[in-house]
Amino acid sequence: MIGYVTREGATPPKFDQGYWEQRIGALEETHELIASQRSRIARLRGRLTVESGLEA
Repeated sequence: MIGYVTREGATPPKFDQGYWEQRIGALEETHELIASQRSRIARLRGRLTVESGLEA
């Protein structure tokens, strides 16, 4: 899903990087995650960054 929605011209526009960052942040804030879940979220954030072209 991340690969699809971060493509240029992806539709619907509400599913951009900002949307996914908010979803991930909300997940972290509202759930007590175990180590494997935190690791998976870190990988998702990394992929989001790469897919959206924001990697430095």
